[in-house]
Amino acid sequence: MFCLPNLSNAKIERFEPWDFHNDTMPQGMSKDEFRAWCADARTQHLFYSGFEGTNAALRVSDSNPAAFMHALVVDYDARITLEERPAFMKRVGTAYPPNYISTTFSGGVRLVWLFEGPVPLFSKRINESFLLRLQKELKLKKLFPGIDEEALMRPSQYYHCGNDWEPLFSQPLPLDLLYSWAIAVSQKADWSGFGDEIPINRVAEEVEKRFPGRWPGLFEIGARGPRFWDDTASNPTAAIVRSTGIQCFTGSKPFVTWGEILGRKFVDEFQADSVGAAIRGIWFDGRDYWRKVDDVWRLFKKGDIALNLRVDHGISDERRRGVVATAMDQVLNQIHLTKALDGAAPFVYRTASVINFGGKRYLNIARSRLLAGADEPQPWGINFPYIANLLDGYFDPPEQLQFFLSWLAYGYQHALKGQPRNGQAVFLAGEVNQGKTLVSNVLVGDLFGGHIDASDYLLGESKFNKELFEVGLWTVDDTLPSSDPRKQQLYSAMLKKIPANYSFQYHPKFRDQFMLPWAGRVLITCNADPESIRILPDVEMSLLDKVMLFKVATLDRDFTDAATQIRAELPFFARFLQDYAIPSECRGDARFGVKCYHHEELLEEARQSGRTAGFAELLEIFRRSFFSNGGEDEWVGNATELKQAMLSDDTIRPLVDPYSVDALGRLLGKLASQKYQGLDRPPRRGSSRLWRISRVVVPPENCPF
Repeated sequence: MFCLPNLSNAKIERFEPWDFHNDTMPQGMSKDEFRAWCADARTQHLFYSGFEGTNAALRVSDSNPAAFMHALVVDYDARITLEERPAFMKRVGTAYPPNYISTTFSGGVRLVWLFEGPVPLFSKRINESFLLRLQKELKLKKLFPGIDEEALMRPSQYYHCGNDWEPLFSQPLPLDLLYSWAIAVSQKADWSGFGDEIPINRVAEEVEKRFPGRWPGLFEIGARGPRFWDDTASNPTAAIVRSTGIQCFTGSKPFVTWGEILGRKFVDEFQADSVGAAIRGIWFDGRDYWRKVDDVWRLFKKGDIALNLRVDHGISDERRRGVVATAMDQVLNQIHLTKALDGAAPFVYRTASVINFGGKRYLNIARSRLLAGADEPQPWGINFPYIANLLDGYFDPPEQLQFFLSWLAYGYQHALKGQPRNGQAVFLAGEVNQGKTLVSNVLVGDLFGGHIDASDYLLGESKFNKELFEVGLWTVDDTLPSSDPRKQQLYSAMLKKIPANYSFQYHPKFRDQFMLPWAGRVLITCNADPESIRILPDVEMSLLDKVMLFKVATLDRDFTDAATQIRAELPFFARFLQDYAIPSECRGDARFGVKCYHHEELLEEARQSGRTAGFAELLEIFRRSFFSNGGEDEWVGNATELKQAMLSDDTIRPLVDPYSVDALGRLLGKLASQKYQGLDRPPRRGSSRLWRISRVVVPPENCPF
C-alpha cells in the first residue's frame, strides 16, 4: 500500500498496514484530538491508500492525481465489535470477499480488497464510474452499516492503519475481472480531450504501415488488441482504440496518444492538411472565436472568423448540389467540436496556451511577460551599478534589503518557470522624494512585465477587475484609505485574502464571472506623514503573516534619468534574481517561501490606527474608574454586563452608548487575542462567555499596548 507517516507529509513509502506495529499512538484521545494528531507533522505512524499518484513518490492530490489503483479501502462508521464481525460477513456471503478487515479509531470497520495488479485510471469521471461499479459488484452497502461513501469516492483519502487486523481471504480480485468492469464504464467516456483527434481510417493506414500485422482484426474505435507499438507487450486485449489514442490497461501509461505512438510528425502533417491548417490557431469559447494576431490573442465574431478562413485558407462557403453543409460549415463545426473552450482569460506567467483549471478548459490570453534576464550569471552590482547603489542605501535599517530581494527573487524565479507561487503583499513607507514609486512601478513593475493601479479594487470601489488579472503586479501609490470604517475593514480583508488565495473571481464586463488562478504580487507605497500612513493594514485582522512592512531610508537622492538607467540595467538585475539563493534567515515555509518582515515603527503605527485602539483607551478609562475606590481586585462579567457597568459611569456614558453588545464582545476578543494587559477569560458561567478585567497589570514583554 502507499503510506504516509502523518497526514501533513507528502512523501510516499510502501508498507503492508496489516503488519504495522507501532505503540506511539497516544491513548484516550477524543475525535478532535485524534484528527489533530493525524495531521501533526511530528507524528510517526502509518496512513495508507490503495491509489498510486502520477508521481508515485508523492501522495495523491489535485496536483498529483491518481494514475493507478492497487486496492480498494472501504470505511464503515457503525461500531462493530470483534465478536459481531463474522455474523455480518456470513449473512452477506459476498462472491468477492475482502482480503482484510480491521477496526478504525472510532470503533468502525474497515475492509480492504487487494487487486491482482494495478488498474489504470483515466479521468475523474471514469474513475468515479469505476468506483461506483466496484460498490455495486462487491455489494459494499450490504456488508456493514454506515458506509462512508464520500471517502470511498475520494482517491486522495488516506486511512489510519487502525488495529485488530484479520485476514479473511487470500486471493486478490482478478485483474481480468477488474479490467472488464473498467472497460464497461469507459465505453461511453468522452476521449476528445486526451489528444489530437484523427480520422480512424487514417490512423489505421499508418499503424499497418509502421507495425504490419501487429493489430488483429479491424482497427476501429472500440476495438481491442495488444499494445502493438511495444515489443514487450504480452496481453492480447489490454489496449482499446479511442478517437485520440489508445486506452491501455497494461504498461506504464493509462492512455497513449497518437502523437506518442506514431510520432508528433505524423500528427502535425495530418493537421497541416486542409481543415487542420485552417483551425489550428482558432478557438471557440461558446460565443466568440479567438485567433492570434501578432502574437496577441484577439476576439472575433463568427463573420470575422469566416472571412479569415475564406481569405487565408481558401475555405469555401458555397453550398454544393446534394451537400447539406458547406466546407465553411464543416470547418466551423470542427472548431466547435475540437477547439471548444469554457472561456478565455489571462493566466499570467503560465506558458501553456490552453489551460485546464477547475475541471474546465480555458484559453490563456495573457499578454504580460516577465522581463528576460541576461544570458550569463551576474554578481551583485557589476552590470547594474545604478540599481545596486539605489537598493544598497534604500532601507532603514539596511537588514531589510535581503528580505526585499528574497521576496522579489522568489516571485520572479517561480514565475520564470511558469509556476507562479503566492507571496506576501509589500508596503514601502517613507518620506517624499525617496523613489518609492520608482522602485514600485519601474524596477518591480518592469521586472514583472507591467503593473496596474489596484486602489479602486482594494478599497471596494470597483467590482469589474478584468485589467487587474492581465498583469502580475498590483500597485497602490500614495492612495489615502477611506475614512469609512467599513471600507477600511474591506481594504484590510482584501490584503488578507489576496496573498492567501490561489484563485479569484474574474469578472470582465458583459461576461460571466468565473474563478481564475492568480499568484502575482501586491506592492503598496505611502508617505510617512500621519495621514498617509493610515494606508497600513488593520493588523487586528490576523494578516501579519501575509504582509511585509518596509521602511525607506530618508536620504538626499538624485533621480535624474533614473527610470532610463534602471530599464537599461534591469535584464542584468533580473539574471541576478534568477540565480539568487534566499539566505537561511529569510527562508519561509512552503506557503510564501520567504519569512515576513515587519518594521517595528510601521507595525506600531498600524496597531495605533486599528479599530480596537480607540476601544482600548475607553476600556482603560473604565478600569481606572472602577478600581479607584480600592475595593475589588477584578471585574468579571459578560459583554452585556460590561456595557451596563460602563453606562453607569457618567464620565464615559456618551462614549460607550454607540457600541452594541455584539460589537463589545468582538472588540474584547480582538484585544484578548493581542494579549491586552489585564484582560482574560475566566471559566464560563453557564452558557455565558465571561471576561475578567484585573486591577493589577503586569505589562508583558513587547506588549503592543
